[in-house]
Parts: sequence; C-alpha cells; structure tokens
Amino acid sequence: MSLTTTNSIDPALKTKITDFLAAWKTGSLATLTPDGSPQSCNIMYVHDDDLNLYWISGTQSAHSVAIESDPRSAITIYAHVNSALKNHGLQIRGTSRLITDADEYKTVLNLYAKKMAQPLARPIIKQLMKTQPFYAFTPTWIRFCDSRVKFGFKEEHTF
Repeated sequence: MSLTTTNSIDPALKTKITDFLAAWKTGSLATLTPDGSPQSCNIMYVHDDDLNLYWISGTQSAHSVAIESDPRSAITIYAHVNSALKNHGLQIRGTSRLITDADEYKTVLNLYAKKMAQPLARPIIKQLMKTQPFYAFTPTWIRFCDSRVKFGFKEEHTF
C-alpha cells in the first residue's frame, strides 16, 4: 500500500497536503469512460501517509467501470470558501484501482472508520463500509494551489 517515489516530496509541501486532505472529506474524481469520454463524480475519501486516496464505490458505478477500462484518473479537492483570495485546494493526477487484497481492505476500512466517525453511528453507512468495495488512487503528480499566499500561487510535485 505504500507509495514508492523516485523523487522525494518536500516535507513542508507534504505536510501542507496531508493537513489539507485531513481537513476535508469530499473530492471530485475524473475518469475516462471506455469510449474515451471524460466524466466526474464526487467521492468521500480518506488518505494514508503516502498521499494515496481511498473511497467506497460499487463496481457497477460509471466511474468504477471506467477505472476498470482505463485506470488513469484525476481528483480535485478544494476548500469550501467563496473568495478568490482565499481559494485553495489540490489538483492530483494518478491511477485508480479496485482493492482486492484483504489486508489492504482492512487497513483502508480502519482509515475510513476513523475519518468518517460520525456516519458510523448510522447502521446503513456502517454496513456499506463492511460490504462495498474500496478503490485506491495513487498520485503521479500533485499541485497545491493557494491564493491565500498570492493569487495563482502553486506548488507541485511529480512522483
């Protein structure tokens, strides 16, 4: 489950990204359909220390079918602010896949349960977490945009 990188990410940038990922729960996943058309959907994600993202999804959903056909994908996550000078968020490119390994599934289930603690009180969500598959997203490139520093400010890393 760990991400192997050829170039290490700057620790300060990684901390910014990790803190940002921890602060939010929803991102927009973009995939390519089998005919090459782009599509996007919202996902509720969790992340690990290697900046991999994970979410629950049925295998028959449009984005899951697209991932099976072409794992290339992108995710955006942004802070929910209504000011151009406070806008900040992530643009990430990478690959997605269905988690099939039982140990990895347990690890992700624990990450999900920890971050989504409040929904665990609802039996339907708890049951979905135990019965629905998880998907993993491994980043190949990441950009942190932060107009709070200055309009158009960006920091990037290629893995």
